[in-house]
Amino acid sequence: MDQKNGKGSLYHHRTATRNNRSTMIIRHDLRLVFIHIPKCAGKELRAVFSAGSKPEDMESYFNFAYSQKLKRHVDLAHLPIDDLIHFPAYHSLRNYTVIAAVRNPYQRLRSAIKEYCRQYSKEDERIANQSGPTMLSRSTYMREVPIRHGLRDPRFVHSMPMHWFSHYGQEPWVDHIVRCESLRNDVCNLAQKLNLPPEIEDLATKTLAAQDPAGNTEEAVTPEEVNLANTLYAVDFDVFGYSRLQADGTNDGLIAETISALTPGERHSHSIGLLERAQRVEWHWGPVSEIPSQSKMAPTR
Repeated sequence: MDQKNGKGSLYHHRTATRNNRSTMIIRHDLRLVFIHIPKCAGKELRAVFSAGSKPEDMESYFNFAYSQKLKRHVDLAHLPIDDLIHFPAYHSLRNYTVIAAVRNPYQRLRSAIKEYCRQYSKEDERIANQSGPTMLSRSTYMREVPIRHGLRDPRFVHSMPMHWFSHYGQEPWVDHIVRCESLRNDVCNLAQKLNLPPEIEDLATKTLAAQDPAGNTEEAVTPEEVNLANTLYAVDFDVFGYSRLQADGTNDGLIAETISALTPGERHSHSIGLLERAQRVEWHWGPVSEIPSQSKMAPTR
């Protein structure tokens, strides 16, 4: 079991979190887990699902740390399920009611790019907040996505596919999904369904948006972002029931290279850049490995 890694590095915090950080929370009094899928209203939902709690009943995962088991740095607030199974929260995920929020993949990709640019420097944060990331910044980020996701780079965690945080392989580990496009109603309805404390529904009514503040998807995203999202989030669209926009084939050189890396063809193992995305791999001396045909995954268990 991983331990604290140096002063200030914390992942297993038994207290209510009263700051403005994104966290995954566990409420032992309600036998409830809120998994924070990045860029899906995590800060707001953390506060809502913490309402009425006592410090001794809460655990929060937040901050960054080095995991001895995974042999890499991780963002503790945003742990994919195949990472999270190595942490103590695993036991709660298997035995408690688990809630997660999802978001339109196009809006989420754009928000992830902005988040990365905001964290680069104070000046970049100012620019991103005022006018949004530049086209060069967006293109540079999108170019790096395949390899950074393959390395599970926590700096690129915000754009990792949503089902990485809700499914272990093809198995859903989430019991209830709420959507950013109808967040207030979804959370209030779920609070009533699960008979949660009234403080949760009250705070949801007061603080949650009725719809995604980002607005209309088609007006917000560029053709390049549409093409990348359609490839990167193909499973998310199917699992969570979002509609795809029509890709128009308008890719500059950077995005074309990214799409190619995400969709390697059937060829020899040593000519494939991003091996985990290859449907079929021809190995030296003749062996072949391939991703088995899979049925559509259920969104919840």
